[in-house]
Amino acid sequence: MSDLTVKVEPSDTLTCSICDSEYTGWGNNAWPVNSGRCCDGCNGLVLLERLSNMNLPIKALKLGKTASALLKRGN
Repeated sequence: MSDLTVKVEPSDTLTCSICDSEYTGWGNNAWPVNSGRCCDGCNGLVLLERLSNMNLPIKALKLGKTASALLKRGN
């Protein structure tokens, strides 16, 4: 196992990196909201953020720009 890997068991109690509440189990990847793990309740926010980011390439094509250019400019 690398230094970045953390072994989590289903019975472990962890703290959500978004709302700071405790949850049991593996949790969810909180990216792109933050770099930690989140509870099932906050995972909906994470999914919404991921879905909204998926629209960037479509918007870029319509505007004739790259998705990374849109992210840098906040358009």
